[in-house]
Amino acid sequence: MSQPRSRREFLALTPGALAIALGVGAATGSTGPAGSSASIGPGTTNKIAKFLSSNTIGNSALTDDGTNVTTTEDIIPSADSARILGAAALRWDRGYIRRIDAQGNSLALIGQNIQYTLGSSGLLPDLDNSRNIGTSTNRWGTLYFASGISTVADIMNITGQNKTWTLGNALTPPDDLGRNIGSSNARLLKLFSLNIDSGNLDLTLKTNQTVVPNSDNALDFGNAGQRWRNGYFSGNLKARSKNVLVLDGQSMTQSSHTVSSADTDIVTYSLGANVYTHVIVRITGYVSFVTLSTNQSVNLKVKDGTTQVGNTMVVDGALSATASIPFTIEAVFVETSAVTIHITEGAVAADANTTVFINSIVVLGES
Repeated sequence: MSQPRSRREFLALTPGALAIALGVGAATGSTGPAGSSASIGPGTTNKIAKFLSSNTIGNSALTDDGTNVTTTEDIIPSADSARILGAAALRWDRGYIRRIDAQGNSLALIGQNIQYTLGSSGLLPDLDNSRNIGTSTNRWGTLYFASGISTVADIMNITGQNKTWTLGNALTPPDDLGRNIGSSNARLLKLFSLNIDSGNLDLTLKTNQTVVPNSDNALDFGNAGQRWRNGYFSGNLKARSKNVLVLDGQSMTQSSHTVSSADTDIVTYSLGANVYTHVIVRITGYVSFVTLSTNQSVNLKVKDGTTQVGNTMVVDGALSATASIPFTIEAVFVETSAVTIHITEGAVAADANTTVFINSIVVLGES
């Protein structure tokens, strides 16, 4: 019999032919361990031989049919984490594996277009909420999903520009009033919406842009049944192209003072800082004369701080007569600072028998 020409032909020999190839007899030889005589056991075609005992050669779990090498036993390394399949320059082309158990260690898949196909419920972590996909410094570039993303109670950050959201249902938070869009120091620049319905929410709108209707004189701000409660403006307020008068304050408490020899306060009004184009003050009252009143003119004035505004109201009484003479004083002036408005009385000489009464004060601002 000719000698085998290759390793594969050698390994495919039957035990009998193997013995002849090794130069041993059918039952004896010097090739066994420690010089023992090796016995050749029953052989199977394509089976790779192994020592069944110290002096018997028979079938192993490996079969080489010239196309594939198969095994009927597990292939394990001689020690834990001590052996490698392939090498950096001698790689296996493909691996068909039903399951990979990394025993808690990281599994690295190096290359492009790693495809995952599984007929079960999905790609799952071993424990709930125990594993991440990527890290802060090793991020995935793009995720493609055919259906929605459920983050349970976590926040999903989408970075980049012009991210398009397309969904057949509404975008809703997991609980009512439970989520914000933006924050006080991370604000959205613009919101383009066809309609914003806040329901019964107390909605506070803040904007750094002018709010205008989409056409002139076509839309209302509130209506007869749903009115705005208060409106706060620091500048002019116009209606029908005219300035609006705003009631700054009023007092209907009667005040009085007998006539003094110099301008003396009957009553004062505190005007807060404002940006009115004009301040309008209207005072009503009367001067009470009795039989002992002196026959002299009583001067009534309005002062913005220490400066008189408007004209002096002069009231004369007849000598030795009893009378109550009504008056109205008005003054219009410009004042944007906080100031005290004085309503004063005075005459050439004091008159304890003549009394000036103030019945009402109305302060209006032209805005």
